[in-house]
Amino acid sequence: MIDKMKELQSKMFNEGVTDIYVAKEEVAELGRAGLIEIAGEPDAAGLLCVKISTKGAELLDSTPSDFPVKEAVVKQTVEVDDLEVEEENSSIEIETGVIIQPIQKKGGRRRETFPFSKLEIGQSFHVKATKENPEPSKKMASTVSSATNRFKIEDPEGGKTTNRNGEVVPLMIKTRVFSLRTVDETDPKGVGVRIYRTK
Repeated sequence: MIDKMKELQSKMFNEGVTDIYVAKEEVAELGRAGLIEIAGEPDAAGLLCVKISTKGAELLDSTPSDFPVKEAVVKQTVEVDDLEVEEENSSIEIETGVIIQPIQKKGGRRRETFPFSKLEIGQSFHVKATKENPEPSKKMASTVSSATNRFKIEDPEGGKTTNRNGEVVPLMIKTRVFSLRTVDETDPKGVGVRIYRTK
């Protein structure tokens, strides 16, 4: 189960999202265990929009991470209320009255795993079937659905809709649509899947 959670976390990390569209059968076990929860409406293909629950996050936190983290350099160990706390720098000064500065935007976006943002209408890219990933269509289905939803915008005419919780929310309009097709050896790149931009 932890492997499935890590795979889900990895997909979200690569796509830079906090929720993702997946097939119900792929995450049914995680849902029954309370490790994921519904984050939005299903898409047109019936894929569920899910996110990692608090319980799921706690499970991931309790296991070694697959993502690189900066290791803190321990300078000194001090005791606070009978607990040992590792400090990176014991000379840090607590200050009062310093004005909080505005948030600085980072100078770049995380690199895309797949070139959805560069794809023009009528263009496509190929994901090859491999020994490690013999049926890429299964993994790519949720990725393609998430990509389509990533480019949604609020209805400029102010349209509204009602979600499954009965809440009135802004109507989201698709500005880009991506479609997945399983391809055989007749494809120029061989067996695998091809993702097209159709809108």
